[in-house]
Amino acid sequence: MKRLPKTLSKELNRKPRATKLTGVATGKGFPIVGIGASAGGFEAFDLFFKNIPPDSGMACVVMQHLDPTREGMLPELLQRTTPMKVIQAKDGLKVNPNGV
Repeated sequence: MKRLPKTLSKELNRKPRATKLTGVATGKGFPIVGIGASAGGFEAFDLFFKNIPPDSGMACVVMQHLDPTREGMLPELLQRTTPMKVIQAKDGLKVNPNGV
């Protein structure tokens, strides 16, 4: 397995500042992280989700560029890399913290 670059690894292991989580703690909101990659970018997703805590309080929205003639399997593949609940996005879906 590849290692994360030292700078990214330090950021992922850094304890969050209380000011960043104020909205989460008060129930007023939570961070939504958007992550995108090309069709060959699954390895980056894999590294990312294996290195973030599943109870971070944030929601992750993942987008991957795929051939429109092929059916994607991203939710199934991501579910193998994280204990967070992974669901396929669809119109009107509610985004929840600690989910993908």
